[in-house]
Amino acid sequence: MQRSPFEANGTVSDREAAATPTVSRRHSARRRSADARPPVVLVLFPKDWDRNRLAAIEAGGIARVVVEGFEIYAFPSALRIAWFDFDRWVDRLARRWAGRVDAIVSHHEPFGALVAAFLAERLGLPGTPPQAVIRAQHKLLAREALHAVCPDACPTFFGFPARADAADLSFPFFAKPVKATFSVLAREVHSRAELEKLLRLSWIDRLSLHALIRPFDRVTRALGIAAAPAASMIGETIQYAKQLNYDGMVVNGVVHRLGIVEERMVPGTRAFGAFVAPARLPERIVMRCDELARLFLGALGFSHGCFNIEFFWDPASDRVTVIEANPRMAAQMADLHHWTLGIDPWRMEMALALGEDPLAVPRETPQWGAAGSMVWRTFDGRPGAPPRADGEAALAAAQPQARLMRYPKQGRELEREMKWLGSHRYAVMNLPARDREDLFARTREASALLGWPVPRWEDWPGG
Repeated sequence: MQRSPFEANGTVSDREAAATPTVSRRHSARRRSADARPPVVLVLFPKDWDRNRLAAIEAGGIARVVVEGFEIYAFPSALRIAWFDFDRWVDRLARRWAGRVDAIVSHHEPFGALVAAFLAERLGLPGTPPQAVIRAQHKLLAREALHAVCPDACPTFFGFPARADAADLSFPFFAKPVKATFSVLAREVHSRAELEKLLRLSWIDRLSLHALIRPFDRVTRALGIAAAPAASMIGETIQYAKQLNYDGMVVNGVVHRLGIVEERMVPGTRAFGAFVAPARLPERIVMRCDELARLFLGALGFSHGCFNIEFFWDPASDRVTVIEANPRMAAQMADLHHWTLGIDPWRMEMALALGEDPLAVPRETPQWGAAGSMVWRTFDGRPGAPPRADGEAALAAAQPQARLMRYPKQGRELEREMKWLGSHRYAVMNLPARDREDLFARTREASALLGWPVPRWEDWPGG
């Protein structure tokens, strides 16, 4: 069983407290000034999972939230990507918010995490070093850093140009772009024909991907970091094992685990079907994940900020390997830790961004024994059905804690998602429960109320 890093009184344990340097209070001093105003937190590219919680934080007087960013996957705001200039955007934000914000946070992988790192540096606010964000997001650089400190946790890997005719490729392997998010174009390939099919993109898809990665390449070059182009690919040994999502934060260079979530696949696929917390793991595996997080993040130069790391764990061999590290909080998982561990990842993240001690944020008594983030998908290229007319209202009445997010797509957007991901994720629901059996029962009830098929994932008990 995984242990929370918090004692019942909501403070860090004595052992960890002794190892944790005092967090600077330079920025929190403004909160205790004569006007006693709440701190102002700039949230870049806020995600759907953030909005309710950020509104509650603002309503409670904990912070005043201001927002910058645009939706990059929805028309027409996605058109802004075509003329997005990273340097100009950071300059504009620096001019607008200098002296007006006390902290900067972002859970946005494509642009937000890197913009937040640069902007915090420009404004003299606590933030993740930009070089660490780049090394984490560039999958080849990240693999090289991991291999240098812990080769047994690193699969065999190699980089290659994004061409099916690239020389010296030995099939099969798992292919993915050097810089991508949400498993875009990440697939097993067993032959050159399969690789050619994977890399065969329409002109508009190529344009979209180029616009997404162009800022990353420019910033990498500007910092003098030698790296393969972001449009290239990485190949890795195919692994079949349990997947884990490890969420944590680095405070003054010390890694702290928040919680671990089990990632469950739709049977027979590489598509996520559910995320279940808390993870049921032997203590030795939790400690191994702690050790690898410390080694990996140290090699990346990640000295401050929230992160999540995905691991493979093979129970047969007991081997733990790293899939990737993301230099930002996994907002979708924050609910699950909040419900089952009593911690508040959003408030902790804000404290960290303000230069305060996030481990001193009070912990609530956990109200739930299990929680899940369930995913509804189609694999046949068809859009998911809308919920029945009264379905969402019925769900809100029966399960008021449930948080349902819908992502309906059709036409060109649906085609692109099928090409990039191999499936269409049309809804996600975060849900707490008394225990795992209750989680299964509540998922079945929610599916019936919405008029949708029951989502399936590995180890689903059936029924």
